[in-house]
Amino acid sequence: MNILYYYWNENNKTDCVMCLRKLGHNVNVWSRSMVDYSNDPSFLEEIDKQISSGSSDCIFSFNYFPLLSVAASQREIPYISWVYDSPHLTLESKTIGNPCNHIFLFGFALAESYKSRGFNTVDYMPLPVNVERLKTLVSEDTHSAGRYDHDITFLGSLYNDEYNFYDQIKYIPDYIKGYLDGIIIAQEKLYGLDLASSMLTHEICSEIRKYVKVDLSESYYDSGDEIIRNMIRKKVTANERGHLLTILGRSFNVDLYSGNRPDASMKVRYLGTADYTDEMPLIFSGSKINLNITLRSILT
Repeated sequence: MNILYYYWNENNKTDCVMCLRKLGHNVNVWSRSMVDYSNDPSFLEEIDKQISSGSSDCIFSFNYFPLLSVAASQREIPYISWVYDSPHLTLESKTIGNPCNHIFLFGFALAESYKSRGFNTVDYMPLPVNVERLKTLVSEDTHSAGRYDHDITFLGSLYNDEYNFYDQIKYIPDYIKGYLDGIIIAQEKLYGLDLASSMLTHEICSEIRKYVKVDLSESYYDSGDEIIRNMIRKKVTANERGHLLTILGRSFNVDLYSGNRPDASMKVRYLGTADYTDEMPLIFSGSKINLNITLRSILT
């Protein structure tokens, strides 16, 4: 099969292309930025040339891009999208139901929610790993001289930056703010039960949306309620990560790899960012305990 692989600087291109080629497929890696995920005539013109010149049988990308679906529809070839971000707003594009789409989500509950809405173009599939490369990387690690040996490690975002949208709300009535803060505090103590789904009803979200602009363009379904819920889930995660690292740092050696600097109250050793391809596997392998403090928008 001739696969047109759309590359957008994601971390796992090398692994995926390696595995696809090992399976016997021809892979043409192509990259070009989009002016808009839903409307960019020059992008469509360029990718159409790529499809034609490479006799492409399908388009593949990590995450879902509406323009790729449009390009595949025009050529009547499949578009395979493997989504590893959650939440992923482009899944609310009105192109999601295009018959050419084969969209795979790692969250079972999320996949089922799209199926319940009538989208038979979406299915569940766990995320992959290139075992062969990682085994080689770890076994041949002789140059780092224990650099990645840790007791307890957390590698990830603290969400204490400009992407913590909840803390950026300029004004919201006290009775709404109190209600949301109560959900956030309670949710941090609960696992296996998502309070945002049950307690942030359409009526409540509609009231919040009077003060928080969350509307997407007309190319998307109205997903404003879920955007509000995910904003709350992200704030829960920010609190949870901060609180757990603070507590653990009082009694143990905790090392943090993150693009966000920790607060002074966190007694952790901050080691900056780590390269996902070559460093992260060595950090996971060299740590006695890796903390996986999952983003609460990932329900399953």
